[in-house]
Amino acid sequence: MAGGQQPILDSMPHRLTEEQQEYLERQFQKTKNPHPSEMMLIAAETGLSEEEVKGWFAHRMAMWRRDQGLNPVSSRIC
Repeated sequence: MAGGQQPILDSMPHRLTEEQQEYLERQFQKTKNPHPSEMMLIAAETGLSEEEVKGWFAHRMAMWRRDQGLNPVSSRIC
């Protein structure tokens, strides 16, 4: 990736399957910041830990914010 950015998969303890990646991306398109109970369901559905799912969403949100021209680590618009 350009600019030395790491793909989401590289930050995970193990590589995601294509099915896991697609499922997580579909969930992200539905809701950018799922409730903890939704995270638990997503983890169960994907076979990942809740921490892995939480980390994936945090990283994906940072990428989305960057792509939108927003600060990737802030929840406020600058």
